[in-house]
Amino acid sequence: MPWLQSTEWSKPAVIANGAWRWVGYWMVMFLAGLQSIPDELYAAASIDGANAWRRFVHVTFPLMRPVTLFVFVVNTMGTLQIFAEPYVMFGAASPGGPKDSATTPVLELFKYAFIQFNLGAGAALGWLLALVIIAFTLLQMSLARRRGWTE
Repeated sequence: MPWLQSTEWSKPAVIANGAWRWVGYWMVMFLAGLQSIPDELYAAASIDGANAWRRFVHVTFPLMRPVTLFVFVVNTMGTLQIFAEPYVMFGAASPGGPKDSATTPVLELFKYAFIQFNLGAGAALGWLLALVIIAFTLLQMSLARRRGWTE
């Protein structure tokens, strides 16, 4: 396909593929969160005169914040660890796409460790990636605490 051979479209193709892969997981998480909200809260809001928008803003959205935080944190971790999508889409010969336009941190780790046989650099990149993932997770959790998204 010509758009997989374009440096401009290779990264959007990987993003679309990853989104398609994970959208079902995200929807199951959000559906579980929505089903955990008691119907009595919606009934009470309706009795108090809240329309559908106010029920969403004052009941659904606040009670979905922990689920949303979980999805954001897990999605960030998964995004930083993308390997399969570009590797399968572009093949083992050039796993980062044309001119490495769709390369990811894990693909770089793979190239260092298993293509160039530089296991030390691959291991160092793996540790660096782990530290970056931990830092992003702690940042997201800290921001969520400051904004009152967690208890």
